Amino acid sequence: MVIFVTLHTVLRDQFPEYVFPMKVSLDEFSTIEVLINTMGILDSQSLIFVVNGINVECNYILKNFDKIDLIPAISGG
Repeated sequence: MVIFVTLHTVLRDQFPEYVFPMKVSLDEFSTIEVLINTMGILDSQSLIFVVNGINVECNYILKNFDKIDLIPAISGG
C-alpha cells in the first residue's frame, strides 16, 4: 500500500531528501509504529500522529492512500 507522510519542524532535518508529501510504500495492515521504524525515526515517543486529520495512537492500522502528519510534541519550561 502507499501512504503519504508530511514531516513537521525538526523531523525534516532528519530527511534532507524530504519532499512534501513523502510517498512511502508499506505492507498492508501496517501500523504507525511500522511506519516510523521503516523511516528510521528513533524518538517516536515524542511525536503526535495525525491520520487524515485525526489524532491516533502508534498502533493505528494504516490504509492505502492515508495522509499522515508526524508532528514533534514540543514542550517548554
